[in-house]
Amino acid sequence: LDRPVVVVLPGVMGSHLSVNGKDRVWFDPLDIATGGLGKIAWEQSGVEAEKLFDMFYGDICEYLAKSHRVERFAYDWRQPLDVLAERFAEFVDRLLHETTQPVRLLAHSMGGLVVRASIHRRPAVIDALMARDGARLVMLGTPNQGAYSMVENLLGKGDTLRSLVRLDLAHDMREVLEIVSGFRGALQLLPKQGFVDTFQGQPGGGDDKQDFWVARTWAAYR
Repeated sequence: LDRPVVVVLPGVMGSHLSVNGKDRVWFDPLDIATGGLGKIAWEQSGVEAEKLFDMFYGDICEYLAKSHRVERFAYDWRQPLDVLAERFAEFVDRLLHETTQPVRLLAHSMGGLVVRASIHRRPAVIDALMARDGARLVMLGTPNQGAYSMVENLLGKGDTLRSLVRLDLAHDMREVLEIVSGFRGALQLLPKQGFVDTFQGQPGGGDDKQDFWVARTWAAYR
């Protein structure tokens, strides 16, 4: 039975990463605990996206499979959005040639930014997708203006980063921050220029506007 297609794009860190196609590093708690994070540092080669986290996306994929052909688009979230956009456009183009059914996109968090980048870089592919009756794009919690949680993580204060440091017995906070701050894709989740501190004007509040894309902003936090 030829059914509509739904492509599920995970959020940042929502795809497993392996090295040379066999050594899963992210997310293998034992590998991370023994220093595996260094294997997926930006300068390392052979890092590839493997599959989506079943813990987070398994249930919704199973539910969607009742009415759709489900395609999971795992991606290397360390990569910059323009690179991911090209890969996603190629993925969609292949699907469009395989079926005449509508293709629907369900994009979580950073996955929505990957789709938006594809719209910008490969408009013909996305236009062809949307031209089919029944095509849809649904974004779930996509940080279209950036995410302050990424600022917290890069300052070593975010829950995700601190949990990672506690798990990693081979790297200290500074070393983990050096690795994470090298992930180009994650850095593109920083709040866009003109970010307004929600506590501005209150005791302890920040400046009216902060630009997290310039070095002096980060220097002020030292």
